[in-house]
This record gives sequence, C-alpha cells and structure tokens, in this order.
Amino acid sequence: MVVGAAMIAAAKGIAQSPGGQRRPLLQVEIGDSLGLPLPDATMEVYAFAAGGTFREWLAITPNELTEGVYLLRLSSPGYRPAVLSVPLRGSNLVALRGRLGAERDTTRHSRTVTADDVRSIGIVTEGRAHTDLTTGRRILDRETIERAASVSIAALLRDVKGFDVVIRPAPDGGYEAGAVASRGGYGCELPVFVNGDRRLVIPFSEANQRYGIDVVEAIELVPRAAARLYGRLQDHWECGVLVLWVKQG
Repeated sequence: MVVGAAMIAAAKGIAQSPGGQRRPLLQVEIGDSLGLPLPDATMEVYAFAAGGTFREWLAITPNELTEGVYLLRLSSPGYRPAVLSVPLRGSNLVALRGRLGAERDTTRHSRTVTADDVRSIGIVTEGRAHTDLTTGRRILDRETIERAASVSIAALLRDVKGFDVVIRPAPDGGYEAGAVASRGGYGCELPVFVNGDRRLVIPFSEANQRYGIDVVEAIELVPRAAARLYGRLQDHWECGVLVLWVKQG
C-alpha cells in the first residue's frame, strides 16, 4: 500500500497539506452484495507508476487522493471486482460503498456481451446538497471488453447489450455516439472524456480513430445527473458523457 501511494504521488504530484494533514475527499466502504464488510478488500487506482509509460493498477488508500477524476477498482478474494471512476473536488465529499458480487462463471459461454451496472452506491455532498453519483451508470471493464472480442470501440458499443448508447455512421466516414432517446433511437451526442484529463474532451469519432481497442481499460456511460460532477467542460453535457480509460494518452 505504501509503495503504491508513493508511485502515485511521484506520477501525479499528489501533495500533503502543511503538517501532513488534510481533509479526505473520499470515503470508501467495501462489502459483499448484502453489504457485509469484506476485511480483505483493497482499493486500486488506474494511473502511471513512477517512471512508467503505461497506466496500471496501483494500491492506494482513499485519503491519498487529491482533486481529480480517478478510475478505481474495489476488490476482494473470491469476488468480482467493481470498477468505476470518481470525481473529487476540494469542496465536496464523496462517500462510496462498493458492493462486490460473486465471480463470473467462466465455464458458461454466451455470444451476448452485456454491460454491467456500477456495483456501488456513491453520494456526493456539496454543502447541504447531496447528489447520486452511481445510479444509471454503465461500465465495460477490461474483462468484458476482452470477452466481446470487438475490433474497435465503435464495434464494441454497437454490439454490446445494455449500454444505452446508439452508434451511427458520421458524415465524415467515422461514427457518432448518442444517448438513447426517450422513445428509442439516437438521442443527442455524447462527448468523450479521456483518462479524467480536463484537456481531453473529444468527439466520439476522434476517440474511435485515435485509440485501438487493445489499449482500452474501461468505458463508462455517465448519465446526465452525474455528468456535471465531472466538470462543466463543454456546453453539451446535458446528455451525459462517455468516460474512456486507456493505457496511454
């Protein structure tokens, strides 16, 4: 745990306040599907290690994270991990309760790949206001992406079930991604937010061309209600946002 934290600090410039004390922005509780605590549970963050050229999973504790957007993995032996991103801001407190289910049965084979619900409960406290961070979110983690065996991000989202995203051809020969409209079909366009970097908000067509499916660790659909917690980066986040996590970039 200490080694992982040191790596993150070196890579992302995480610093302590004077005296080594600051208010934690994140509280995490990890339990099974019934909410019973799992004493051997761990939390990891997807980030660069010191001197590394690819992001990897590094163990860390909640109070070692400062402001930013992080992809977290909550796990415990014998359970399937829960993967999701969390936006942290200095004025807010995020209380996250991870709920881990049984490991996937790998002996059963299915041609249909289904997106996962985010198996966590997240509440963001902003002054006296409380916002639900996790309801309605969907995620494709690396395990699911590999099972789908798709050739591109667009192909993956076109074929996967339960992700609530419509892929259609774009005028430039690429693809567009839109939220599902209230009556079905293509709704408004979803921007792509890459690696929690506020400088990397790009159209879906560009993301599909720039990133091969082999470098993608996770893809999240964050609905409108929670999208604002990731920052008002563009005016058209009213439909939600796709959050893309890749090894580099």
